[in-house]
Amino acid sequence: VGSTFWFSLPLVHSKTPANELAGDAESMTVAVTATRRLGILVAEDNPLNQRIIAATLENYGCDAEFVGNGAEAVRAVRERSFDLVLMDVRMPVMSGPDAVRAIRGLDSLHAVVPIVALTADVTEESRRHCLEVGMNALAAKPIDRIELARAINAGMGDEIFVLSANATHSADAVAEAADEPEVVGDDVLGFLAGIDDLIQKADD
Repeated sequence: VGSTFWFSLPLVHSKTPANELAGDAESMTVAVTATRRLGILVAEDNPLNQRIIAATLENYGCDAEFVGNGAEAVRAVRERSFDLVLMDVRMPVMSGPDAVRAIRGLDSLHAVVPIVALTADVTEESRRHCLEVGMNALAAKPIDRIELARAINAGMGDEIFVLSANATHSADAVAEAADEPEVVGDDVLGFLAGIDDLIQKADD
């Protein structure tokens, strides 16, 4: 209450008309098709990342079970069979690398389960460390659905997810968006009106 915020945008005039920018250029959308259903254990302590990963795997037709730290991941792998483990690197109680070492040391077939690291540190040193402790592949965070599918393929050593690109004309997309200007306009105006109401109440 009583605070004022502002920002500046370094905008420049475009030398190319917007309709020419749209033109016949093509944008690519990538479809992901699963060849079989996977049972995946996800070791991730961040609730937001859990929701993102859960939605992505559900969309891919996978069954996912979640645990919040490395110790729980080791326990789950020891007790049940999974097709793959998605392992966060930094977690409380037991880190991802320590959990992987423990899993690889199990006296059962569960010790060879494919494991894909989830980490925001994608430096070559970090990647090498993940592979050295026994992980099979690495996916970067924030989670990208296409990269995750490719990382799972790499971890499984098989093309579980088939990626196919579909070209769509951006000019057509612009035309489709232009067919419903009232809906977009009303949404924006409603949002701005809500902001105005909040500002008015703060002033009062």
